[in-house]
Amino acid sequence: MVDFPLENAGAVLALLRLSRELLPTRHLVVTGLYRYIRNPMYVAVVGLIAGQALLLGNRALIFYAIIVWMAFQLFVLLYEEPVLRRTYAAEMRNSAAVSHAGSPG
Repeated sequence: MVDFPLENAGAVLALLRLSRELLPTRHLVVTGLYRYIRNPMYVAVVGLIAGQALLLGNRALIFYAIIVWMAFQLFVLLYEEPVLRRTYAAEMRNSAAVSHAGSPG
């Protein structure tokens, strides 16, 4: 199970690159859940892991949730934010919803 991401990293990167080329987002999405939080999927993943930790009483899962949250934060700060600023500079300046960046992702 641990080897899966490592063995398939090339395939995952190729799919991400292909999806970005085939289905580019034309406008910054600031409606729905994105109106309140920038990355609701990241929040959901961390919430699910933390919920499992509480339900099962497993401290290791709490640490895992923290590590996943930190990984999401690093990804957002080092990759997503710079790409969004380059791609949607005008829309980010004009949108008040883009200011919610404090939580996971």
